[in-house]
Amino acid sequence: MSAVLAAAESAAAESGGQGVSAGVLVLALVVLIVVVRVLRWVAGLAVRLAASVAAVAGLVVGAAGVGGLATITAVAMAASK
Repeated sequence: MSAVLAAAESAAAESGGQGVSAGVLVLALVVLIVVVRVLRWVAGLAVRLAASVAAVAGLVVGAAGVGGLATITAVAMAASK
């Protein structure tokens, strides 16, 4: 984005300080749109990755819970004999 701003400043300097040309503004808009789309894609990827990690963690915790329940049941059965 700093390259776009530098281009805008040089265009303004070349035009005698009359303002930024329309081409530079269109280029800045296109760059902004591309940056927003890339950030949205990265955010979506991060959400999917976080959901996968949460699912795996849930499976691990669930397996540990079943294992713990089986251990408690085995200890209770052994203690009742």
